[in-house]
Amino acid sequence: MSKNTTSQIPQWVADWSLIIGLVVLSVSFVNYGMSFLYPSPEYGDFCGHDQYQMAPVEIDTESACVAAGGGWNEDVVPRRIDQTTSTATPAVTGYCDRDYTCRQSYDAASDVHDRNGLLAMLMIGLFVAVFGFLRRENDILASAASISGVIIILSGLIRYWSLSNDWAQFILLGSILLVFVYLAVLRSKD
Repeated sequence: MSKNTTSQIPQWVADWSLIIGLVVLSVSFVNYGMSFLYPSPEYGDFCGHDQYQMAPVEIDTESACVAAGGGWNEDVVPRRIDQTTSTATPAVTGYCDRDYTCRQSYDAASDVHDRNGLLAMLMIGLFVAVFGFLRRENDILASAASISGVIIILSGLIRYWSLSNDWAQFILLGSILLVFVYLAVLRSKD
């Protein structure tokens, strides 16, 4: 008499393994796609790498700093004046931030990139989640899509959340919440 020694995996384990696999792969696919298809601006493209090749010339006046594309910063705490130096040399009263102008351009480009990336991730996540929630069959694909959509939205919020406007953040989160409440109401009526 031969006994079957192979054990079978319970169906719920197989289902959840498939759901987790679909969720991980779909979220990874969307995140990699965003990095690959919509790369973030590079600081070196705005401020250049060549300025670090050699020691920068010391800029000690506001006019020279502004002419070089920098931003002059006045000293908050007065510097101690060395009494051994000549009194004919004017005291430096601040320092030059050489990357001021180019950093402003970089920050503006990063803000636009983050806003667009956030909106794209939210739309992709909502589309995937709505597909899962509205799917008539309550199967593996519906569960995986619903979970994936929520995680894609969450990863978009974590990755691109740099909106400086508090009202915009409040309205955006409230809108997403309303969509999910509406989907929950639709699902409970079925």
